[in-house]
Amino acid sequence: MTQSGEGNMSRMLGRLAAVVCVGLCLAGVGLAEETGTAASPPGTEEAARERPPASASSGGYSYNPGGRRDPFVSLLLGRSPKGPVRRQGLLGQLISEVDLVGIAKDAQGYMAMVRGSDQKTYFVRVGAELADGKIIDIQQNKVIFREEIKDPFSLKPYRDIVKPLTPGGEE
Repeated sequence: MTQSGEGNMSRMLGRLAAVVCVGLCLAGVGLAEETGTAASPPGTEEAARERPPASASSGGYSYNPGGRRDPFVSLLLGRSPKGPVRRQGLLGQLISEVDLVGIAKDAQGYMAMVRGSDQKTYFVRVGAELADGKIIDIQQNKVIFREEIKDPFSLKPYRDIVKPLTPGGEE
């Protein structure tokens, strides 16, 4: 044979050897799955021995968890979808949820009327607390809220929000 013929022959033998190796590996994996002799983590041999073999007459495979959770059962099963319970009244309202309805002045100073997301009207003064902040100032035509920020990278732990009073209920 010529040198190129020997090179082709060795390449063909190499390819044949690779195909045979892959075939033997796949056959070994299939045999290990059938007999239950596949390499498995420690402690799972007992679970594999306790598992009844799948029978063709039963029509399919039955899952025996062997102390593990069933991967086909939802992790959310049995949990309530509700979030944290909110408090009643003004302490349960977020600053973004309240609307300024009116401002009045009496002998003690300004008082604001705000409507919450629960459609109730609350009469509040400076210092009144909400779920995420408090009122720091009430003026003739606006209310200033201080919202607490829970961001550790923020320079200030708060943000001031101004809600102006719109005349005649116009937005």
